[in-house]
Amino acid sequence: MSRRVVITGMEVITAIGTGLKNFWNAALSGTSGIRRIKAYDPSAYPTQIAGEVTDFSLDEYPEYNKTNRYPRVSQFALYCSHKAIKDAGIHAKSDDLSQAGVFIGSGQGGIPELGEGYQAFFTNNWKKIPVLTVLRGMHNSSANHIAIELGAGGPNVTIANACNSSAEAITRAYEQIHYGKLSLALAGGTETPVFEPVMAAWCKLRVMSTANAVPGKASRPFDKTRDGMVMAEGAGILVLEELEHAKARGAHIYAEILGFGSSCDAHHITAPCVEGQSRAIRQALKEANLSPESINYISAHGTSTSLNDSVETETIKNIFGDKAYNIPISSLKSMTGHTIGAAGAIEIAATALSLQDGKMHPTINLENPDPECDLDYIPTKARHAPIEHALSNHFAFGGANTAIILRRYS
Repeated sequence: MSRRVVITGMEVITAIGTGLKNFWNAALSGTSGIRRIKAYDPSAYPTQIAGEVTDFSLDEYPEYNKTNRYPRVSQFALYCSHKAIKDAGIHAKSDDLSQAGVFIGSGQGGIPELGEGYQAFFTNNWKKIPVLTVLRGMHNSSANHIAIELGAGGPNVTIANACNSSAEAITRAYEQIHYGKLSLALAGGTETPVFEPVMAAWCKLRVMSTANAVPGKASRPFDKTRDGMVMAEGAGILVLEELEHAKARGAHIYAEILGFGSSCDAHHITAPCVEGQSRAIRQALKEANLSPESINYISAHGTSTSLNDSVETETIKNIFGDKAYNIPISSLKSMTGHTIGAAGAIEIAATALSLQDGKMHPTINLENPDPECDLDYIPTKARHAPIEHALSNHFAFGGANTAIILRRYS
């Protein structure tokens, strides 16, 4: 017997704000979090900008402020997990979480911490490698730390599938609850890629913006002058819960997840394709038992790369036909930058808030629309309108695609 799945708690860390309220106010205001990189001197590189988190503090959780034990990527995840379950009205120390699952996505994990170990090895000797290098660098360290700290004894799953990671983690949690294996799960993603060797490698791919002179304008999805994505760090954790379980304890419900679809382009390691993306969206609509006409908002993947934005636009037209021109669409990455493995969770959180509040954040910097990207991308200013059903798109290098459909809960 299938069960309904709802979102009852959320927390995010982004370049436009830490904390759900700060983040959402900034998103609705069209705030950019893109600035010149401070983590290292970027002068030698063609890309010198990123979405760095500047207001994150562990003062409330000093036990995690131990960088020799907790990599930054796990610090983000632990902070968001505590805040998300508190938002859901759950008390970590008194409520029983022994059956709760943890599903975390991260495309790169603790790469900066692994880098420290490698640097010690190559510049000194192996005895100088930090003792916990392996544990800090493991992709699954964040999910494990969350389970240990919260006593979450259910399934513990880590997804490493590039930009699709946290969206896929959320679908795994959804399935476990939908099919009756769990009543509650924490799901989301965390990423800290603004690390000099990582950024240098991405510079070699030539997919990042080099609009260094005006950082706040650099991420401009669907704009004719866009010149690439902007890397960013961040995290997002959601509490997913079976509806009756949530109602029984009087939980606040942000939105309901109706279904999802997954696919692989099986086409190219970096170039997306309409057919693969369309398969994921069609599967999501089928699982949600909805027609395309039912969707009245789309949270776009919208990376600000030339190929992604034009292909995603074509995909939307392929699925929705003429109705595509009447659906409001927006890209959160225009403000936050691209948080890779955490992007899905952060964008699904924003979509849930849109459903709850009847407010859609804008796509900022869309000043010169690309003729190939001719849909309604909510340029510049937020829009207020009731939303019943929303589609959230998530696509990744390698051709992995996830589409998730959410419904306003009332």
